[in-house]
Amino acid sequence: MRPSFNAAHYFLVTFVALVANAFPFADSAQAFDIEERRWGYDGTVYSHEINPLFLRLRNNTGEAEEFTLSLKQKSYGTREVGALISVAEEQSTLFLSPFSERWVTFYIYIRPGSNDVQLYQGRDRVGKAIPIATRNQSSGERPDHMSRVLFTANEEFDLNQKSQLKRFPSDIFPPNITGTDTLEAVFLDHEPRWQPEQRKTFMRWLQRGGTLHLLQSRSGTYPSFTEELSVLNGSLDHQYIGNGIVVRHPIQQNRLDKETLADIQKQELALFGIEQPEIENQQNDYGYFNYEGNVAESMFPALKQYVNPNHNWPVMYLISFLYLFAVFPGAWLVNKKWNDFRITYGSLLLSVLLFSLFYNMVGARGYGESTQINSIAVARVLPHNELDVTQYSNAFVTSGDQYRLEHKGNGVIYTTASDEDVLGKVQLGPQANFIVDIPPFSSRPFMHRTLIHEPAPAVELTAFDVKVGLKSLQLKINGIGTDSVVWAANGDWISKLSPNNGVWTSKKDSKTIQEFADHQDYNQSRFYGSAIEPAEVHQIDNNLLRNSISKSLRLRRGYDGMYMSLKQDRIYVFVQSNLPPALECANENFLKQTGKLVYQYELILSE
Repeated sequence: MRPSFNAAHYFLVTFVALVANAFPFADSAQAFDIEERRWGYDGTVYSHEINPLFLRLRNNTGEAEEFTLSLKQKSYGTREVGALISVAEEQSTLFLSPFSERWVTFYIYIRPGSNDVQLYQGRDRVGKAIPIATRNQSSGERPDHMSRVLFTANEEFDLNQKSQLKRFPSDIFPPNITGTDTLEAVFLDHEPRWQPEQRKTFMRWLQRGGTLHLLQSRSGTYPSFTEELSVLNGSLDHQYIGNGIVVRHPIQQNRLDKETLADIQKQELALFGIEQPEIENQQNDYGYFNYEGNVAESMFPALKQYVNPNHNWPVMYLISFLYLFAVFPGAWLVNKKWNDFRITYGSLLLSVLLFSLFYNMVGARGYGESTQINSIAVARVLPHNELDVTQYSNAFVTSGDQYRLEHKGNGVIYTTASDEDVLGKVQLGPQANFIVDIPPFSSRPFMHRTLIHEPAPAVELTAFDVKVGLKSLQLKINGIGTDSVVWAANGDWISKLSPNNGVWTSKKDSKTIQEFADHQDYNQSRFYGSAIEPAEVHQIDNNLLRNSISKSLRLRRGYDGMYMSLKQDRIYVFVQSNLPPALECANENFLKQTGKLVYQYELILSE
């Protein structure tokens, strides 16, 4: 019986080896240990936003390690969504010296329902899946709140557990503005030891609209800043820097208890002219409140409408009717006449073949489509001709292939913002790109963030009466034509502007922002496949403009209406123009690239 046992053992080992090779994503020895992981700046994620995941990796061996690191997002259990996300340096790999450690940052667009992410080293799983730290909104908290954190230089300070203010190590602050979307307010009592790019990024974040609370150090003095941060030195209780604000508090960090933080927040809201809303039965992002700018539901469907196959539907319906007639009673009539199953089945197979060819010629594709990318982008205007851009695009192809999508700029971040599994790979880092498989005559919508150097039209506020509102607004805008589309918002109101004797004014009555966001010019439920008319293209442009403004203003909708908390101390101006070449995809396959760029300004009103 001994030989049969050896044979059975051999076949068992062989079977196990085959099963192991059939599943390449298996656990294996890794080149590093994960010493620490942080979701976002306050330990939680925000739905419909690009959230950072900070990982502290350590090489505990005496040999240098070079490896690739990627992750896949999962939703509603084990279902994978989006594309594979990989982070790397110049050579598409990461490097760890012997007995050293480093921080690595992933940027992930989080949708409601996402529950965890799985790390991979090459094709091997790295440990267990990392749970996504879902944000539980506290009672009475504004639903548009983002991260409010204390930047710390070390681990000496430990806040009271009842405090809502979380700590964040300042040394891992990102070197790119595109990774700070979920950061709202920073508390600081020292000058961080930053690299030049980190200092520049912090100033861009502040000028874009961030809030900085300066605290006194243990010596009882405010921190003294140098180089790019020297503009933060001052003696005023509060001062504007760009669209952001710096507020000084004569207290030290050990005074930041829950009551003090609540008082600081009330002071902050008062400076912005925002009333604290009374919100009852408030739930987290999976409940009552959702972003009005849900990318996959608001931006992508509209972008796809630009490339609508113009099928010959009458002919397709005729072919469908003839095909049904050929199956029955056609096959029955053939059998009745010849009474030979070979002729009957042969005629049926011939009918299937012929009608398949007809469908392929008439219905499998439209007429006149071309490989193209249609986009709309929102650019937050920063000093020094810098634009902080969020761009939504739809790539349509007529020939199925694997396409490399790449754009200019610094800190480029790609995401599919999708709830479906995407056959592609997002590369983060200096060589950021998105490689994706697109079937013939189909689309792949995607979103990306970037910082580019591009001059913007100059906007100057020449007249505005707070008591009268937008009817009194007068703007001088250089660098645009009289046919440009311009919108302005203040308080709860928004109005379209028109040129009048060299200035832009509001000729029509203003509408509430809720009315503006609810309005839809374009009937997306129209008969699919009908030819798209020039008037409909204009309607799609208008809808995309409205959706992009709603997303940029972070409007939220509840069951009982829309919630918004625009800062009352400023006027928001949106100027739409054609997409510049600097925002086009660097891929020669997409010869046709069209779209719009919406410049966003925030004009601070004098106190």
